[in-house]
Amino acid sequence: MEPSWEETPTQILETPPTGSLESRPTGPAYLPPTISPRPPAPTDVRVDVGRWLSEGWTLFTRQWPTFALATLVAGFLSLVTLTITTGPFLLGLYFMAFQVMRGEKVQLGDLFKGFEQFGLAFLAWIIEVFIHLSLGGLTEHTPLMGLVSLAFSPLAFALFAFVYPLILDRKMDIAAALNEAWRIVVSRQWVMFWVLGMVFMLILTAGLLGCGVGVCITAPWIICAAAAAYRDIFSVRSWPPEPLFPPSEKWGSR
Repeated sequence: MEPSWEETPTQILETPPTGSLESRPTGPAYLPPTISPRPPAPTDVRVDVGRWLSEGWTLFTRQWPTFALATLVAGFLSLVTLTITTGPFLLGLYFMAFQVMRGEKVQLGDLFKGFEQFGLAFLAWIIEVFIHLSLGGLTEHTPLMGLVSLAFSPLAFALFAFVYPLILDRKMDIAAALNEAWRIVVSRQWVMFWVLGMVFMLILTAGLLGCGVGVCITAPWIICAAAAAYRDIFSVRSWPPEPLFPPSEKWGSR
């Protein structure tokens, strides 16, 4: 007769003592890796309008047929879509400018790269149009309001010359891009940024003359010049160590 379970002997497994926890050596406490944010661009910048325009023209002329055709396609499709696609096409033109600056060959299909960030590009375009229309409406009132419009319109043009590449390169949302671009444009060199915006406006206006044919040249030229300015101020992290046009001396160093 087998014994019942009460009578079955139990075996207790015991482990030999390994010493108190206090006596065990411990390593350093685990700290999660920290991701350091990219430092903001310096506000003490030197605006070199002439050099940026010169480099922008060089970039444009390196592959001007593709730039001109892309601008023509972007303008036509923007009109067909009631400017809904203008923002993404601007991102595409900036993408092409960066590609040429890296020494790469661009093609017409690169124009549509901006559609990967369609929402942000469209929102940036809507805000830009609203600002320019609001400033333009001031000229219909007193001459003083016209002077206010003249004072702020070039700054707004320079502002959005950096907003689009910030969205494209740093993948910023619209609020962060506007804040970063505004911080640069209204720095101590705001007068030179005003000059930069005014020059861009005059070049674009000149391109609109003659049934707007010249805009196929002036618009990509402006974008290439803005890309050169963006490179010097913000730097583009995806560029190779030796880009086609290396940045000038560090800002702040004299």
